[in-house]
Amino acid sequence: VQHLTPPEDADEDTRAGADWLLQLVADLNESVTKMTPSAWEYELSTQIGPMIHNKFDGLDDQTADLLFKFFQNYGKLVSITAQDCARAAAASPPTGVLPIKPDQPLAEWALRHVFHQRPELTYISLAVESTNDIDVALRVAASS
Repeated sequence: VQHLTPPEDADEDTRAGADWLLQLVADLNESVTKMTPSAWEYELSTQIGPMIHNKFDGLDDQTADLLFKFFQNYGKLVSITAQDCARAAAASPPTGVLPIKPDQPLAEWALRHVFHQRPELTYISLAVESTNDIDVALRVAASS
């Protein structure tokens, strides 16, 4: 968050705005391990975005773009953190659930778990983001 620190010659409004943003980021950092990517998207669009817009009405385009990029990258951090938390939970699952292998994609482990827990399932609808997701699903289905 060093780039949110105002320069030495910044005016009082700029300093106050930077302090506010630093506090916002500190508050977000407190809850990042509890957030899911969808919760982050919701929070950004319904809370953070409007709050920043109201706080910094009349923001110049360059600063607005910088803030947008910062919070977009922060969203990536939320995704990575959520995946890390899920992977940690999958590494030490409850009794009867196979643990995730170190190199196994999280989605593959989850799909294998569903097939293991519910062998009577014959159809599963999946949301895929890439052809790799389809390959993983087919590989899991073929081995289950």
